[in-house]
Amino acid sequence: MIPITLISGYLGAGKTTLINQLLASDLGLRLAVLVNDFGDINIDAARIRTQSDDVIELAGGCVCCRLSGGFAQALSDLRDRSPAISHILVETSGVASPSALADLIPMIDGVRLSLTAVLADALNVEHRLLDRYVGEVVRAQLQAADLVILTKTDAIPPDAAEACLKTLARDFPGSTILAASFGDLASHLLFQPEKAAKRRLRCEPPATDAHDLFESFTLSFAGAVDIERLAAALARPELGLQRAKGLALDHHLGLVNLDVVDTNWLITPQVHDPEPTLGVVVIARRNSGAADYITSLRDLD
Repeated sequence: MIPITLISGYLGAGKTTLINQLLASDLGLRLAVLVNDFGDINIDAARIRTQSDDVIELAGGCVCCRLSGGFAQALSDLRDRSPAISHILVETSGVASPSALADLIPMIDGVRLSLTAVLADALNVEHRLLDRYVGEVVRAQLQAADLVILTKTDAIPPDAAEACLKTLARDFPGSTILAASFGDLASHLLFQPEKAAKRRLRCEPPATDAHDLFESFTLSFAGAVDIERLAAALARPELGLQRAKGLALDHHLGLVNLDVVDTNWLITPQVHDPEPTLGVVVIARRNSGAADYITSLRDLD
């Protein structure tokens, strides 16, 4: 049976960064990765052997698959691939608990749940747990974890990172908690001694559906934009933005990745992409007035 690792975590916790690093590592495995969209995965064109609408095959035997259809069917297709897949990584939605997928996996022949790993952003996880809008979502993710990985610990003082680890260990005692050290994460995610992933009899009411809490918009432009102005506009605290992520063409920098989490942003040059899909996907709290404001940003080009 092919082992599956679920990789979960709130928006901006570092799921895509982790997957990029695993795909770039020489692990000696035929990995398959199920992701919500290919646009977030940075793959050097030289590493791509073939590409279709839903599958990228990489040199070395790994595959990256778009999770665009049914989850069960996608796993069945991967199970039947030849040569056989060694391990499947599934990136879950940033605004949902992995519990539903974890419950579905045992019903699919030929695969088994090995681990549910939840990434927690050291900069934001504690105040998000207390947030009246998103705290329930973040808590449900962490409660579903076999392994909690505290990311971005290099962005805060060591004593603050240690305090955050202790808080998570206290509040989520059923999970293993560790600070991110990306050089050896593969051993935690893929090569752990076998143990049963969490199985819970869930008697509590289900968490609020993500669609009741958040709304999503795609911001696109006819031409180049001032990427710094756009980033600053999206990061305004009153917007209630949770995440913005995508590709844009800047007047001076050319093609860039824009990544906004809460009020922080990062702009990085995009690796070579002959046919880039331009657009920034924005996720904000529902009924926060974000729709009208984001529409107004189209005038920045």
